[in-house]
Amino acid sequence: MQVILTPYFLEKYKSDYHSVKKDGWVENIYNGSSQEFNEIITALNRQIAEFIQMNVDKNILPVSIGGDCHKTFGVLKGLNNSGINPTLLWLDAHGDFNTHKTSPSGFVGGMSLAILAGHEEPELLRKLDLNPIPEEKVIIFDRRNLDPEEAFQLKSSRVRQPSNLENLIEECKKETVIYLHIDADIINPIDAPAMLYQAKGGPRLSDLKKFIKEIKEKIAAVSVTLWEPSLDSNKQTENAVLELIQLCD
Repeated sequence: MQVILTPYFLEKYKSDYHSVKKDGWVENIYNGSSQEFNEIITALNRQIAEFIQMNVDKNILPVSIGGDCHKTFGVLKGLNNSGINPTLLWLDAHGDFNTHKTSPSGFVGGMSLAILAGHEEPELLRKLDLNPIPEEKVIIFDRRNLDPEEAFQLKSSRVRQPSNLENLIEECKKETVIYLHIDADIINPIDAPAMLYQAKGGPRLSDLKKFIKEIKEKIAAVSVTLWEPSLDSNKQTENAVLELIQLCD
């Protein structure tokens, strides 16, 4: 396993995200001069794509850890560059399926999956020469905190949405290759409370660990959206997330 850490929340560098870096991890830093949102996001994702492709081609499991779900674009691009067109398994307390029309807040970080599916911000995929992923190639779980119009958009889509972990395992068994995306906020706050957008309920850490053991042989790459290190003084949340990552290898 090789890990790349992108300590950015969207286009902004965050020193507290940098603080979680471990020995042997690669740090992904933007070195350009542009201050334009799309340019910074694209540059960071290009570097993620290179890292993913390099490690996949060496038969090493690549893990990308970043401050938001936009960093998934580079992971998918890197897999595509290696000739892999995976099923995307999106584990998240939120749907990230908003568009500018459906989002109550306009927060672009809540649009990441919609962007990957071709519903919003097409320039971000075009700049990476990345085609949208077909909705039927996406599985989302557990999406327990959805905006009303986002929920309708997801329900109207072809995205697969199993209702429990048993059904999720059955869906994953149908697949050959999986790109696993874990937003840390999927973990029940009892086990991982240090989240910027905490959502009550959700699967316990022990159940997620059992699930990953069931599908690990199918995983081609992993991405993780960070917890909030400033709220994690006892490292409970960090340790929980790292346990999940380590099980993937």
